[in-house]
Amino acid sequence: MLKGAEAVLWAGFESLAQPVLVLRGETSDLLTEQGLQEMQKRNVLARGLTFSGVGHAPTLRSEDQVEAVAAFLLEEQAG
Repeated sequence: MLKGAEAVLWAGFESLAQPVLVLRGETSDLLTEQGLQEMQKRNVLARGLTFSGVGHAPTLRSEDQVEAVAAFLLEEQAG
């Protein structure tokens, strides 16, 4: 059953037609670097951002994290 559910999730992700920012904590045990790479492989509009020294999920409490997300949003708004 999990394989079927996983296939549905991947199909949904692959069908996203707008840029997506995938946030990952460097020490996350849920979203690994390989998982992020797979996401970017499956959807060319996915951009990955890994925050150093952070687990799952990044809480965007530091200024540099907020600025990185804001830059992505502003870039997409201008695009």
